[in-house]
Amino acid sequence: MMNRALIGLFLVLASPLVVQPAFASVVPGKWEKVELLPEGTRIIITLQSGAKMRAALEAVGPHALKLREEGRNVSIQLPKDEVAKIVEQSRRADSVVDGTWKGALGGAIVGSPWLIWGLNSKSEDATSVGVGVFLIHLLVGTGVGAGVDAAHLSRRVLYRAPKN
Repeated sequence: MMNRALIGLFLVLASPLVVQPAFASVVPGKWEKVELLPEGTRIIITLQSGAKMRAALEAVGPHALKLREEGRNVSIQLPKDEVAKIVEQSRRADSVVDGTWKGALGGAIVGSPWLIWGLNSKSEDATSVGVGVFLIHLLVGTGVGAGVDAAHLSRRVLYRAPKN
C-alpha cells in the first residue's frame, strides 16, 4: 500500500518534467517569425559583420527589413542576407510554472527519506513528523523554484541565419 502511494506521489510530481509543453525553437533560416511581427516591434539585429543595432520594425518583405534605428528618425532598408540574428528587444518573464514544478520535485526528493521513515514507523507521532517534514521540504522547494523562475527574464530569438 505504501509503495503504491510513493509511486503515485512520484508520478504526480515528475509528470510535468517528462511531459513539458513543446516550445517552438528557432529554426535557422525561418524568416516567417519575423514576417509575423507587428509594426513597431523593437528588435535587436546582429549583422553578418558582427555589429548590432537596435531598431523598431516598420515592414518585413521576403528579402529585406524596413527599420527605424533607435536614436535616428530615418527609415533604413536592410537586406535579409546581411542579417545574422534577430532578437525581440522587449524582455519577457519566463513562465513560473515549470520552475514551480521543478522546485516541488526537488523538495519532494530531498524530503522523501523523511516520508519513507514516517510511513514505515509504527508510531503515529513518527508518521506525523515524517509527513510534516516532507511537506515542509515540498513547500520550500516549490517556493524556491517559483521565485528563481520568476526572477529569470529572457529574450526571444526570432531568426538566425543558416550557416553557410
